[in-house]
Amino acid sequence: MVGQGRGENPTRFAGFPSRSEYVAIPRVFFSDLLPRIDDVAELQVTLHFFRLLGGRRGYPRAVGAAELLGDRTLAATFTAMGRDFRSEGERGLTAATGRGTLLQAVAPEGTIWLLLNAPQDRRAADGIQQGRVRPAGVAGANVVADHEPAPLPQQDIFSLYEANIGLLTPIIAERLQEAEQEYPAGWIAEAFQIAAVANQPRWRYVEAVLQRWKVEGKDDGKSGGHSKAARRPADYSLWLPASQRKR
Repeated sequence: MVGQGRGENPTRFAGFPSRSEYVAIPRVFFSDLLPRIDDVAELQVTLHFFRLLGGRRGYPRAVGAAELLGDRTLAATFTAMGRDFRSEGERGLTAATGRGTLLQAVAPEGTIWLLLNAPQDRRAADGIQQGRVRPAGVAGANVVADHEPAPLPQQDIFSLYEANIGLLTPIIAERLQEAEQEYPAGWIAEAFQIAAVANQPRWRYVEAVLQRWKVEGKDDGKSGGHSKAARRPADYSLWLPASQRKR
């Protein structure tokens, strides 16, 4: 409903920014292809392929199979659904190539490239496999390494509060909105994690962590600092109001 406050529905999408980037998807995808896709893994892989392809320039435009399957955004999507992102990605890619949405071209050195199944790309795929054509695609930096754990999707401050502390109230929602404007999203997520480890499931403690970082600097007070002192658990309770400290 228009005008609904964020405090009333914290999981509601906040909306698109005023200057959004767009992903080009062929119109035939919606009329002919989308009605045939009944597997969410295939749909996610296909959509994220279009996202990565949109960033390519030159000829031919292609996405490395390893880049797509290890893409952090795609991986976080499967993780949020409670699925193993590696196996789901491979299954979705197999379905997309089997349906004929995507083409696979193996270069002479063994790199697997993915292209859209269009006439010009079918010709390019033949050229890649024969070594006559080199794709314009490049390995992305936003790829999950094999040894890394499954990436977690970024949660907003309201979802973090409900997951770690409890139900929202209008007053708390206002305070969370203020904190969201004041502190980086990464700080907020880490502060909730610290409160959970300290067995302090309350907003006051999370806020104390953030206030200390703002005043003293994160970690040991220096940007990017990792001293031995910084690795020791900090006593953030000292930043709580005196009446709320443990006696």
